[in-house]
Amino acid sequence: MVTELIVKGLVKPRGKLADIAQLILDDDETIVSDVRAFFVQFGSEGNNLMNQLPDILANLHSRSMPESEFREISEFLFDQFQSKEKQIEQLVEKLCSRFKEDDPQIWTQVALTISVMAPSERSMKKIIENAHLFKEKLENLEIRDYLLAMPRKARENTKLYNKACHPNQPTLRNSVTSLETLGNRVSQKRLLRN
Repeated sequence: MVTELIVKGLVKPRGKLADIAQLILDDDETIVSDVRAFFVQFGSEGNNLMNQLPDILANLHSRSMPESEFREISEFLFDQFQSKEKQIEQLVEKLCSRFKEDDPQIWTQVALTISVMAPSERSMKKIIENAHLFKEKLENLEIRDYLLAMPRKARENTKLYNKACHPNQPTLRNSVTSLETLGNRVSQKRLLRN
């Protein structure tokens, strides 16, 4: 009943969705199952979950939870958007804009969040378009490794990468190569300075 009220927008769970999302890690399988069902239903109704996702992720980051736990929760949440490429593209743009902030911890959190996302042609393109925002941050090896996770996953996704390698579809292949090249250049500059 509460799920239906939240899904229909009759009850606003501001700030509480991260608490609910964290229950994905609970030891009780019944709770985990209920939480997963809640987010599947919540995500299927319009843009409810997408609108709340930045707040959920920020709250999860603020809890200083282990990376593996953050990954497990956020991977499940991102799975709810597999068919919504446009929304993921917008989220990538919002996340990349946070590289403008003057806080290395936020940069690391943003890079970690991006590393969890499944690669798509549109999301990779959006990352490349926003590379000017994080180019200098790639000197931080942790940030670089997180951001290079997406092109690595794109290469591992044979179906996606083969589509990208088709002569009529060079966009993704170019995006993957561009991001990897950028990361490698920054690493080489770093080595030359040391």
